[in-house]
Amino acid sequence: MKKNSIQWFWKYYNKLFISLIFSFNILCSFAQNEKISPSIINKITHTINLIKGDSITKLSEMVYYPLKRANPLPDIFSEREFIASYHILFDDEFKRKILTDSISDIFFAEGNYAILNGEVWFDENGIIIAMGSSTSEKKIQDALTRKIFDSMYAWIKPWIRNCLVIKSDGFLARVDETEDGYRYISWGKGKTISEKPDIILYKGDKDFMGTQGGVQYTFKNGDWSYVFVDDYLSERPETEGVHLLLLYKGKEKKSYKCEELK
Repeated sequence: MKKNSIQWFWKYYNKLFISLIFSFNILCSFAQNEKISPSIINKITHTINLIKGDSITKLSEMVYYPLKRANPLPDIFSEREFIASYHILFDDEFKRKILTDSISDIFFAEGNYAILNGEVWFDENGIIIAMGSSTSEKKIQDALTRKIFDSMYAWIKPWIRNCLVIKSDGFLARVDETEDGYRYISWGKGKTISEKPDIILYKGDKDFMGTQGGVQYTFKNGDWSYVFVDDYLSERPETEGVHLLLLYKGKEKKSYKCEELK
């Protein structure tokens, strides 16, 4: 599989699958139309057997890096980091699921292959390209989230899931999914998350950008709109990545190229 195809997939997985835009039943509908070749099954079976046998070093060579983790967990960038994290990624509960899973449960969706209802994804060479979080990893994720929340300005309410943390030369911002819908928080240059934000907006809209990946969050503030465009695989390098567009009465007044953080 080409590198950009894998990059698109983990973006798609992270933004769509984890946020439950597609259910497992929908994914299975793709599988019914795709006959998986014995060659691909053998390659995926080989990787699954490495997990079952705790062949950690060999398994680390069968992973596409960076292995993206849900915010605020750090991504895994190398074989060495994967080996160090293995027993968290594949804890006893997660291993039991794999040990009892049947190879016949492999299904095809979005050009890739998965087991455990989509918990682990492979390319056609049996390389792990994405995976969900084990119970052990979710505990770490919850602890990191609590630590971030405890360090934030006191009036900020908890969130269900963090979608984006970004910065530019002029601001630091985050987009969270909350009980009141999507929320945008922004701090001006030089400020930290422990200080009072300059802007807090609720009830944002989330839209997906066609079939090639990309997501857009829009927040209204009177005549102004704050539009975050996360374009996964733009054909133009200057438009790829995360941008904040400021619109006044629907007309773009300014745009910022942003760095995406954890």
